[in-house]
Order: sequence, then structure tokens, then C-alpha cells
Amino acid sequence: MKEYGKWYGWIPIFTYEVFFEEGIKKSLEKGTGWEKVNDKEREILKSLKSLLADIEKVSIYKRKEKENDVPSESEYFWHILSVKEDKIQDVVIFSSSHNEEEIKKDNYICAANIEFLKNSANNCAGLIKIEFNNINEKYGNEDRRVKNFVRRIYVCIRDIYHSHSHHHSSHERHLDVIKCENDEEAINGIMEQYEKKIDEYHSRMNEWFWHPEVLNEKDAIAIIQPAKGEMLYAQNFIELYEQKDLKNTFVRAYESFSSVGNDLLRTIEFERNKIESERNKDVRLLTVFGSVFTVIICVLTFFVGLDAISKLAHTEKLLLHTSFFGLFVFSMFFAILAALKLKERNIFVILFVMFSIFAVLFLITSIYL
Repeated sequence: MKEYGKWYGWIPIFTYEVFFEEGIKKSLEKGTGWEKVNDKEREILKSLKSLLADIEKVSIYKRKEKENDVPSESEYFWHILSVKEDKIQDVVIFSSSHNEEEIKKDNYICAANIEFLKNSANNCAGLIKIEFNNINEKYGNEDRRVKNFVRRIYVCIRDIYHSHSHHHSSHERHLDVIKCENDEEAINGIMEQYEKKIDEYHSRMNEWFWHPEVLNEKDAIAIIQPAKGEMLYAQNFIELYEQKDLKNTFVRAYESFSSVGNDLLRTIEFERNKIESERNKDVRLLTVFGSVFTVIICVLTFFVGLDAISKLAHTEKLLLHTSFFGLFVFSMFFAILAALKLKERNIFVILFVMFSIFAVLFLITSIYL
């Protein structure tokens, strides 16, 4: 039998409600997409020997997951969890299709045992160990695919226990799983991942700091918040696993990054205000032009109306009168939009009064024409 080694992953900050208050069973049964397997599916799991330990004594849940959002390339998988004494004990994966409602024996992929490791204070601090009980022969001969299965199992468990407190989950750059011989190597490997991630964040920040015009405030926050959160996670990991020699380094890194992040936001705000000021200047000029044009049209229309009243109405004058009205409405509409954009209430009031006066004049001349 091929050995697949020991795999480790860290779950930052356990979700309080799941781990401490409700327990994992209540969480899985509370509208999260997990459901208990039926009797037929339990028999399938029994028939695949050595997949689940103590299968008669555990609660078993399932949920279908989609690999990606491209319809033509989407792969579906059943994730099966065995829960004993309110703790996840094993994970089994079956392939599936979009319309399948039950697991099928022929679609079995792999099964792995999950161990929640404790730190020196005898507390479960988020480090988990994943060891395969079995992998279907047609899937288990390629190391890359094996690692993908480990990642899938890790993400499945992480998403149950982990809450995103400082940013949306879509913005997170997740830790990867680590293949190593013991807990100490796993802890060192996780710290190395955090160091690399923080270096990458610093590099991106420095690049954007010199080119703030390509970044808006929303994008900057989407970068800064996850980065600061990662540093807090790293500090939490250091505390939980007593990596005291690294504590000061990460505290300084966090303070430095926070300072740089605040400077970047201020720079972006300055650039935004400068661009907005230039745009407002242009809009003000257009507003003045629109207002002047409106006044001219108003005066011309007024005289055309008076002339039409004093003489016999002619079709040409009626057309001219109507044309002036159309031009006026167009220019008035443009000027009002510009005034609203600038939130210039005085200009808006003047334009509204002018429009009201013209409406009365147009009504009078229209009656006589």
C-alpha cells in the first residue's frame, strides 16, 4: 500500500459559535448545506471497508461542492464527514455530477482521518493533521492530485471552523497544506508561509505607493485589510505555539504595514480630491455655458412670442417658436444636471426660476399663436 504521508494545516481563529457554544453537530444541521446521509448511503460507506472508523457510532453528514464556476468545466464532489463526540473524525470524498442526489459507490475517491492537535497548554489551537486511510487506485498514483485532495479536505474543515472577521472570504489568500514528519516541522512551515505572504503584501503596497493613480480607495482597502488580518493571525499563531523569538518581529511588521497602509490611503485620497477638483472645474465651466445659452434662448423665444402676438401667426414663426423651446429644454436639462452634480443649490434655484418664467411666457405665446 502506498504511503501518502502526514499533512498539516492551520485554521486561524475558530468560529466561537461552532467550537465553543453549539458544537459541530448543531452547526452542520443549521442551514449550512450539510445534511445527514440516508440509510442507503450509510450502507455504501460500510461496504467500503476501512473508510470510516467506528461507523456505527458516528454521525455522518454530506454536502455537494462545485470545483469552479465555469459550467463546461465544473466538477462536483460529495464531502462526507463523520462526527464523533462533537468533533470531526474523518472526511470521505466521492465524485459526483450536477443532478446526483446521493453518493454512489463507484465514485469513491479517498478517505482521511482528521486529528485536532493540541499546543503545550493542552488546548486545541487550530493545527490539524490529515492522514489518508485509503485512496482509490485510479486517483492515488499522482502526487499533484493527492495534494489537491488534501487541500480539498483542509478547506472543507477550515470553512466550518473559521470565521472571516477582518475581510470578505473572497479576498483571502489562504494558507496551504504542508507535508512533513511532525508537529514542529508543521509549525515552522506555517510561519514561513506567513512570512512570505507578508513580504508579498509589502511588495504590492510599495508598488502602488508610487503609482496611487492606478488604485482607488476601495481596492486599497481590499488589499490592506486582509494583509493586516494575516499579520494578526500570525501573531495569534505565535502566541498559541509559543514562538517567542518571532513575536517582536511580527509586531513590528504589523505596525510598519499599518503605517504604510494609512499613508497609501491618504495618498489615494489626495489624488482623488485633485482629480475631482479638476473635474468640478470643467463641469462649472460647462454649467456657466449652459446657463448663458439658456438665457439667450429664453430672450429670443420671448421676442419671437411678442412678435407673433403683434402680427398674424405664421407657420414659420410657430416652427421657430417651437424650435427655440426645444433648444431651451435641452440646454436647461444639461445645466440642471451639471448643477446637481456639483450640488450647487444656488445655480439650481436660478435655473428653476428661469424655467418657470419661460414656461409661463411659452404658455401665453402659445395661446395667441
